[in-house]
Amino acid sequence: MLTKIYNGFKFNTNNIFKVYEYLTDFKEIIKKNIMSNFNDSYLSILKEIMTKYYLKHNEFQHIWELVDVFLKEIKTPNHFLYLKNYIQIYPDSKTNEIYGYYILDPESEQQIIRNDWFIDFDYHNQTDIPDNITEDEYEHRKEVWDRVLASNYLMKNSGIMFNVLDITDINFSLNKIFNERVKILEKSIVRELKIKNIM
Repeated sequence: MLTKIYNGFKFNTNNIFKVYEYLTDFKEIIKKNIMSNFNDSYLSILKEIMTKYYLKHNEFQHIWELVDVFLKEIKTPNHFLYLKNYIQIYPDSKTNEIYGYYILDPESEQQIIRNDWFIDFDYHNQTDIPDNITEDEYEHRKEVWDRVLASNYLMKNSGIMFNVLDITDINFSLNKIFNERVKILEKSIVRELKIKNIM
């Protein structure tokens, strides 16, 4: 059977409460990064929504109305904010060790790579054994993944899923960075429309 586990890892602790602590801390880091790196594509969506409303009503929405429209706009597969970012946890009942597998957006993946609370535990049997892994270690990884995946090799059907990022975790209405962006956009939109009217 073809097996590809590129993002597999092993936690450096067997304590499930410590693992949960790691993951909740990581989740908070990702939430902060999402807001601090609020990029141009999302600002352009915000600006379009705000401009349409202003042209129609000659005023801007209340912040909670704006957030509601904004969230509807980004609920598409093209926006990484709404992609599923998760870590699947696999406790090994035989050894009590805890393994994991992650699906993350590129920026969150870079964050998790910087952490020291796990070691790589990839396994893929469609190529030669990597140079940095011994044959014994390679066979050990195969045995572990066979065991913790309950023989079905469907990652989501085994283990425990921990959602790293869910858009509903971010309270945009009360978020300082989001509100600052909105205020800047309000001034920018009014200025641009005045210039257009003059011309």
